[in-house]
Amino acid sequence: MDKNYFANDTIVASATGLNVRSAIGVLRVSGPMALTDAGKYVRLKSKNARANLETRNFDSIRTRYLYRCDVLSRDNAIIDDGLVAFFPAPNSYSGEDMVEVHLHGNPLIQREVIDSIVHNTGARPAERGEFSFRAFRNGKLDLSQVEAVEALISAETSLGLEAAVKSLSGAVKRFIDPIQEDLKNLIASLELELDFSDQDVEVLDWSLFEKKLQSVQGRLRAAVVQFDSIRPAMNGVTVSFVGRPNAGKSTLFNVLVGEERSIVSQIEGTTRDVIREQIYLDGLLLRLSDTAGMRDTSDVIESEGVKRSLEEIKDSELVLVVIDSGEAGRTSASAPLLALIKEVSERAGERKLIFVFNKIDNGDALVIKEFISNHDLVSNSVIVSSTTGQGLLELQEKIKSEFVASDLLQISPEIFCQRQREALVQAMGRLSIVSDNIQTGIQEMDLLAIDIRSAMVAISELSGSIDSEAILEHIFSNFCIGK
Repeated sequence: MDKNYFANDTIVASATGLNVRSAIGVLRVSGPMALTDAGKYVRLKSKNARANLETRNFDSIRTRYLYRCDVLSRDNAIIDDGLVAFFPAPNSYSGEDMVEVHLHGNPLIQREVIDSIVHNTGARPAERGEFSFRAFRNGKLDLSQVEAVEALISAETSLGLEAAVKSLSGAVKRFIDPIQEDLKNLIASLELELDFSDQDVEVLDWSLFEKKLQSVQGRLRAAVVQFDSIRPAMNGVTVSFVGRPNAGKSTLFNVLVGEERSIVSQIEGTTRDVIREQIYLDGLLLRLSDTAGMRDTSDVIESEGVKRSLEEIKDSELVLVVIDSGEAGRTSASAPLLALIKEVSERAGERKLIFVFNKIDNGDALVIKEFISNHDLVSNSVIVSSTTGQGLLELQEKIKSEFVASDLLQISPEIFCQRQREALVQAMGRLSIVSDNIQTGIQEMDLLAIDIRSAMVAISELSGSIDSEAILEHIFSNFCIGK
């Protein structure tokens, strides 16, 4: 990580962003000189409060109270009529002395005040997420709560929002602390057995040990399964539209989006680049990608479009294979169509597939159903018409059913991000080694304890109780400046 994150200087940034005009803009100043230097860029309207600030009589200044003030430029000119609040350490977001200046939300004003603060106090502009990093460093938040702050800001679904709020309250820590305590007890029982090993006295009940170990494994496994089942509803689903030229991909894409985002034409190869859009389907966020028609072509640009279509399949969680019903009903078209179905299926691997037989108004429904039955596509096919709307509701319901069952919406996951999942999976792997060794008769106490400790280290990465610069870099690089 940048060495600035570990410095003890004073920092400043906009908490509301510098790229959007709004009614209010808020600047944050945090660090050892935040209170001391506040009088260099704000002049309180209250004479008593101004005198206390100028003489650094901070005990007489009301904390978490908005004082009206003149906000000053680097040349001591009045820039704005604003409000300022003071948060002495440790009772602030960052755990340090902190000042918040509330301005009118013109980015120009905010930039001028930031310039004034940097010039007149020696503070420096904050790095990404540096206020939250200081909160983590000062014990105000653990790492899972820091991640929850970012998730709360960037959540795009109500379930994602709920999960972030839950974690911000310390839910992840409440989940892992009892597990860590159980693992400590398992290690203690191994060490006790080791202490008595030279006296030929067996103090460890291996049956009870395995039972406790399985309990921990079960809780970790349940948390991972919960996250995997609810993740699409929390974070959204990537959906790609693929198919042969003129299958109606772009028309179907536009219908689902609700506007003419993709160009529709009878000319084959019209779509050459990937068109992206987001929609909500009864609360389920779908990230849609319309791709170029897949066929052999000598056109260099269209060929690149086909290449991108194939790449899009790899990046998708759901692939809608759009098929022209009229083409599916023609014997002469069977070979290239079946080749497409085979290629997409192979490239999709474990990804979910829905075969969308489009333009049914131009085809024979009985023939299409026979085609679907003959090629084992019954369970994941839908017959639609983008023109008349036939089958579109069925398609939407099928998409939802692939990712969100009604009972899943009641799940309150213990973890809420991929990094936390990976840490739990790593811990499960180490505990599986312990379990396998015991079952095969390998009961070397020191080796078993090493693997359990490794599991504890992995779990500790959720809260950040064991520092890892790589983990911190990954998390805070995603933050916005000012948070």
